[in-house]
Amino acid sequence: MGAPAENSHVGLAKQASFGTPMTTDNLFSYFMFSRGGIAPNNQYIPADDSIGSGSLLPSIEKGGVFSAGAFEFVPRPVSLGRMLYGVLGKAAAPAADGAGYKHVLTFDSTDEFLLPCFSFRSAPGDLWGETFQDCRIMSLGLNWKAADMIRAQMAVIGGLPTPNVTKTAWAPETYIDSSPVLLAPTTVISGFNAYSLKVLRGAINFGGAFPLDEQWITGSYSPDGLDLVSRQITVSLLIKIADATLYNKMSYDPANGSAWLASVLQDGDLSIHFKASKTYDTAKPYAMKFQANGRTQVQADGNIAWTVAPISLQSGKLVTAMVTGTVLKNAHDTASPVSVELYNNSATQI
Repeated sequence: MGAPAENSHVGLAKQASFGTPMTTDNLFSYFMFSRGGIAPNNQYIPADDSIGSGSLLPSIEKGGVFSAGAFEFVPRPVSLGRMLYGVLGKAAAPAADGAGYKHVLTFDSTDEFLLPCFSFRSAPGDLWGETFQDCRIMSLGLNWKAADMIRAQMAVIGGLPTPNVTKTAWAPETYIDSSPVLLAPTTVISGFNAYSLKVLRGAINFGGAFPLDEQWITGSYSPDGLDLVSRQITVSLLIKIADATLYNKMSYDPANGSAWLASVLQDGDLSIHFKASKTYDTAKPYAMKFQANGRTQVQADGNIAWTVAPISLQSGKLVTAMVTGTVLKNAHDTASPVSVELYNNSATQI
């Protein structure tokens, strides 16, 4: 008899520092997912072909090990906070919001390359326990389509895995995130200076680069540091085209003139407000709000550069266009390029 995947558990907890795994049980948050996992990744080193060795390789060695994983899941407004913290870098102390709490996540103003590391726990089929320390969240994507839930994907890279961990102290049933899901029908998207957007589907993607080839050091079997060197944040929206205004601004001239110009539409006036159908207060739903930092006093344009894919028409379909916004760094602006507000019933700092 096999073990059902539904009997598996994965949890994550923030570490105080790199190299020190978290072991305190009540600091872990377990999340539900539909596909994925985290596991050891061995670096195998085959011996070079050698004269006299015959037709097969004479040996294979292990040169190192790291942790890696990927997950597909429906995000929930409690554990999602830790994942957003992992790709943004700073989480303010929760502020009371009626019967619930508001959490604000941004770049760290003292060091925008500073990201937290996490310890992950995994119990595949509840057959064995493993822990994975010094993990960074490489990417987090939130995507949706009309009349559906918000869905997500996450990729993780980390350091030394630990096998055969005793699970008796784990309490996934106690600390699993069962907060309500976020829904597309209740989502509010605003921006482009009040231009009306009719969005069929969309995505927000956070990504970071952690070059693994520069993390190996002599004398160690596991990576050192897993340092961030760059990051990307993009927003993609498939929209109905009702008139030529927005298309002309992105394809020809941001000022909507009559001729093509070599300039890109930049606008930071964007807010995507995901909401759940359930509330933590009488009139306050569980929610997540993504915002760009908008227009500033030191730069007339916003901090998102917008492009539009060439129009492709299909018989029996409406005219639509895929627009993509890339978040930019405004060197003169001290505000975080983006911020995320999370509304839930958790008083615990992310």
